[in-house]
Formats: sequence, structure tokens, C-alpha cells
Amino acid sequence: MYFVSNISLYYQNLIKISNMKKLEKILYAIAIAGFFMKLLNVPLSSMVIFLSLMIISGMYLVLGFAFFSNIPLKGAFNSDTYKGIK
Repeated sequence: MYFVSNISLYYQNLIKISNMKKLEKILYAIAIAGFFMKLLNVPLSSMVIFLSLMIISGMYLVLGFAFFSNIPLKGAFNSDTYKGIK
């Protein structure tokens, strides 16, 4: 039974990854492209990696609670939106 519950948790986490917002996917793709640019010694590749990861971290710092609770950006600053969250 323990093995089945671990598989269930794995698929739940996989579903959460597929629910990433469009901006997150774009920024992670830019960061991965920056790592490939770094391997090819392209100038300013470190800046591409740095900026994309800093934007992602700043976004999570300010609006992380809304992202992980599946709250839309319009409702992030409305107190009525958080009444159903445990």
C-alpha cells in the first residue's frame, strides 16, 4: 500500500508541474537556453541565466502564495479569495 501511495504522490506532483503558468515556462526555457549558451561560450550567457532566474525568484518571493494556491493574479490582493484555503 505504501508503494501505491508513493506513485499517487508522484502523479500529483507531475500534475502540479503541468499546471505551471505561461510566464514560468517561458522564464525556465530562457534559463535552460542560457545554460546551453554557456556551454557554447556565447557572450552574455551568464547575464541571460541570471536575469531569468532572478525574475522567477522575485516573482515567487512576492506572489508565491498565490501561485501555489492557484489564485489568479486579479484575486491575489483580495481578502475574500483566501477564505477557502486551509
